[in-house]
Amino acid sequence: MATTGLVAVQAQLTSTAQRHLQVRFGPVQTTRGDGWVLFQFAPIAEGDELQTEIQRLCASLARDATGRASLRLVGEEKEADFTTVAEKSHSFAKWLAKSTGDVQNLPTDLDSLPESDAVNGMLEMLYNDVALDAPEGIHGVTKFPTAMCPTGSRMDVILKGAVCIKAFTQTTLNPSEVDSNPNQGKRRKSNSVSSPKKKTTLKKDDDSDEEHGKLMNDFSLLQNSYSAVKLPDGPLAKVWIDTQTLSHAFSSYSSANIENELPTTWRSKAFSMLESHEVLKQVQEALKLYWNGAASRTERLKINAISLLTIVSGDIREYIKVQVALHGSDWRAEWKMDMKELQAALHLCKQWNRIVASLVNQDWKEWDGGMFHDESFNDFTQRVNDVVRIRLLVNSVTFLGESVPDAMEPEKVFVPHRMTDLRVTSQDDWRNCVAKFEKEFEFVEPKLRQPAKQKLFPSSTIDDTTVRQLQAHSALLQVKDIQSTLEKDIEALIQYLIKQMDGVKGRYENNVKRAKTDLQKLRVAKSCQAEVSSYPEVMYRVFGAGSPFAERVALAASTIVAETKRCEDGVLEQWCAGLEAHCKKVLAIEDAVTVQVDSRSQPTSLRCMLNPSIVQFVQEVQNIRSWAGEMPGLSEEPSKKKSKLNISNSCENTIRACLQLFAASVRTQQSVANFNTVLSQTIPSTTAMLHPVMERALSQILHADTKRRVISLGQLPRVGGSEHAFSKQC
Repeated sequence: MATTGLVAVQAQLTSTAQRHLQVRFGPVQTTRGDGWVLFQFAPIAEGDELQTEIQRLCASLARDATGRASLRLVGEEKEADFTTVAEKSHSFAKWLAKSTGDVQNLPTDLDSLPESDAVNGMLEMLYNDVALDAPEGIHGVTKFPTAMCPTGSRMDVILKGAVCIKAFTQTTLNPSEVDSNPNQGKRRKSNSVSSPKKKTTLKKDDDSDEEHGKLMNDFSLLQNSYSAVKLPDGPLAKVWIDTQTLSHAFSSYSSANIENELPTTWRSKAFSMLESHEVLKQVQEALKLYWNGAASRTERLKINAISLLTIVSGDIREYIKVQVALHGSDWRAEWKMDMKELQAALHLCKQWNRIVASLVNQDWKEWDGGMFHDESFNDFTQRVNDVVRIRLLVNSVTFLGESVPDAMEPEKVFVPHRMTDLRVTSQDDWRNCVAKFEKEFEFVEPKLRQPAKQKLFPSSTIDDTTVRQLQAHSALLQVKDIQSTLEKDIEALIQYLIKQMDGVKGRYENNVKRAKTDLQKLRVAKSCQAEVSSYPEVMYRVFGAGSPFAERVALAASTIVAETKRCEDGVLEQWCAGLEAHCKKVLAIEDAVTVQVDSRSQPTSLRCMLNPSIVQFVQEVQNIRSWAGEMPGLSEEPSKKKSKLNISNSCENTIRACLQLFAASVRTQQSVANFNTVLSQTIPSTTAMLHPVMERALSQILHADTKRRVISLGQLPRVGGSEHAFSKQC
């Protein structure tokens, strides 16, 4: 199975386990890692209940991923039965003795061993070595010594030479930090509240847009997510699953085609990094359609929806990893990658976080699955952000004429740690490298203050060129000491942007006075809002979200936007007030659709025309609704629409009738065009033979004694019936 397939199986396993444990034990806190997932919930009772629950979990995972409870694993002769894990489990001492044979000086009572980190580490290492030589099939291990499970009881599941499941009834240990895989680096504990971090020079690059910045919390979306579930204090029941091992075991049997719901363009990955943002928008639309287009909202649909989110998160990581690998096979690849592509990768990660927030909060109707959060994707995004900001700082140092010390060279600081290898390079190792760079940068930073003032603000006058240059050195400008040095220049920048917004406001006021129609006024207001909103975004990109400098510009922009919105609301209210009279005029039109014989043409042909007043009315309504952010379809009932427009039911019915008449007239025009084409291509010798057929077709759309027929809006059903009969005759 391809890499994308393995990602899909891992996503399915995570979703299945999450829903299974949530149904069995209530609120479950989920922490995702690179190839593993940890579930935490309230402590459960001691005894055989743990073995029974883990057996149920194993059977559920196997059935959901493969459709069967027993299967023969790759390279093994016998089938592994996932429904007999509890029955065939062994105690830790028996498993160790059975696997290691006669080991001299092995204590008979392992509980007599002292409880210490050293003893625990020794036993875990011995246990993992024994697991590597485990016999074929699936095995359960219970009754662990106190040194490995100080409180409660523990059960492990061993498969394919690896511990793939660890379950505790209650413990304070963090299974994700146990080195169960020699290639897996230790990972910090991830809780619903971010742990305090050392103050560093490199600020996290919050999203440039203020609204998006509020949604982002350390690049994560923790609010109402399974990562933020409130759990009792003290020991917790925990289940750790190695989804990477299980996905390899299930891959050849997996019958899940859930990833086929994603666009083919996305699954093929045949697009460049700069094109990825547009393709991700297609993914968003596909995910919206998957949930909203379902006939019923079942638990299976919810599990699949979460799986799709996990799949896309994994796909983004794998895609960026491949793109980085094109620039080298070692840790230097990300430092050689084109800066635009690297920034595009960071933007792609942020864009996906925004899409997830939009899906679960707005786009997915009646979604009750909480907020989705993937900690491993969060860590990966932070690493990409670190690389981007470090490279921007290095570029700024070079631009300001200072040499980069060897001790501050990123390729030397981060050797041999790679941005894309979360399993090999732990978060602690990565943060240590970032801290090392920051420490070296602190020695260089004082030398940059005066050159920054001279080169970033070369003159007292601020212009667009200066603004673009500042955006290229945003990482440097977010350093507090640099900001203090450039305080007067930053104040000049703020005044320049406020002056530019005042100019936009002045043009808006002049254009509103010259506007003659409601639609023109609405366009002017929307245009002003879009232009003014771009100025705070500039400050967010330069100084970061939450910066007091950016907030001042945002406050000035919000004042102007509020004024334009008042004008917009007034225009819409005025338009709605005059809509009743407009609808009455439309209903009074008798010749809404006209079908007549055009005797001027040779041979004689038909003409179908829609009254221009109807066309103008439909276009105006659609334009107004589009600018107001409301574009309902024909299938939507007026009573179910949530619109800013205060439109009465009678007007809604008239608008709906006009839209249907417009669609019906288009179909009739197509049928008339086909009829005229047949007439023009008829051979003279067959005219007499085809004449009765032509007359019969005309009788379906014209009255027998006339060559002209007019249809009003109230006769809408006749248009569809006549067109259908006429098209059949043609």
